[in-house]
Amino acid sequence: MKLNKKFFFDVKIYIQNIKYILTSCLFVLIGYLFFYQRKIFGESLVYTLGIDEMNYINLADGLESTSLLHTCRFFLPLIFKNLPFTGLNKFFIVNLVSFVFLFFSLIKFAKEYQIPDKIIYINFIIFFSCFSFSYNFTNFYLTDLPALTTIVLFLLSIIRKSYFYSLFWIVLSLLIRETAIIFAPIFFFTFSSKKSIFSILIIILVYILPKVIISGVPNCGIERLFNFNTLLSLNFYIKFFLSYSSIWFFGLIGLFSIKNYSNHLNKLTIVILILTLLGTFFSSWQSVTDVTRMNFLSLPILFLGSSF
Repeated sequence: MKLNKKFFFDVKIYIQNIKYILTSCLFVLIGYLFFYQRKIFGESLVYTLGIDEMNYINLADGLESTSLLHTCRFFLPLIFKNLPFTGLNKFFIVNLVSFVFLFFSLIKFAKEYQIPDKIIYINFIIFFSCFSFSYNFTNFYLTDLPALTTIVLFLLSIIRKSYFYSLFWIVLSLLIRETAIIFAPIFFFTFSSKKSIFSILIIILVYILPKVIISGVPNCGIERLFNFNTLLSLNFYIKFFLSYSSIWFFGLIGLFSIKNYSNHLNKLTIVILILTLLGTFFSSWQSVTDVTRMNFLSLPILFLGSSF
């Protein structure tokens, strides 16, 4: 009987995952229809391709980048280089896959808190209307999507106390973009001290070593981390707020309504919230002209809070 129960349980999970994958594909299809309306196949790509994207395409095609920072982020161009597509299509395919798994991982993230499917789907519709999400959701050439997807998969692995997958996903995310380093302290709240210290050493090594090898210095093209005048700019705070608007309020209130869960889950939720807000704020502060993109980091925790 135990084997039969386990078998039926596994089949149920499998069918459920297939359903979530198909739902994610449907969401991506909706995003693509909006993306197509941006006339990406027209004569000018200026409103879709930015400096990041052009540099990655050049690196993938074996050309030099105009930015040392992008040269140090070698992993994404390495993936592009080994894909059997042209420069733009490489971006499109990688981000298409990232989108599917981003939605899928967000669903699984919410399901860890026993949130009903209906609430999750309604929540997606709400998020489609906010500026930060819609801006990123309708651009298949942004470079943040693979990094964000791996971050959500990392958070999912942390909640499940899966040490190997937690380390794998955060390392993979760091190889794509440095943002994930803000979540490194979470290891100390989930695993033993020895495992956590080992993880931090690996994370620091992955964060610094490629930059030193490629550029000779750890900062690798980041000449000025923060402009303190930004903190006095009203425009910065307006952009920061408008990226999610009222979802900031409902998401944060929802997180503090979480109860009747294990100590581990409650503790992790608060830690993830604090680190996310720190990461979002400092990323936005570093790139004040692109606050909307930087605030995409808050998507997982706000999505969870808004669901509650």
